[in-house]
Amino acid sequence: MKIYPSYVAEAQARYRRRVAAGVAGVVVLAVMGAAALVVLESSAQPTNRATVGCASDARSPAPACAVSNLRRAG
Repeated sequence: MKIYPSYVAEAQARYRRRVAAGVAGVVVLAVMGAAALVVLESSAQPTNRATVGCASDARSPAPACAVSNLRRAG
């Protein structure tokens, strides 16, 4: 069987396209993973200012940190 140059060029182009698609896929997955880590990290931190100081390991917590003051009214 004779190998034509056009077939070789087509196979090389197909290989290059597959490699480029793989690299693009890896980049997209890396960006999505980084974004997910940022979202999960920001959601793990307390958002209420009253409880941020209470989460510290202070020896004598402020009176506002008492359990009764942190409960919701109603």
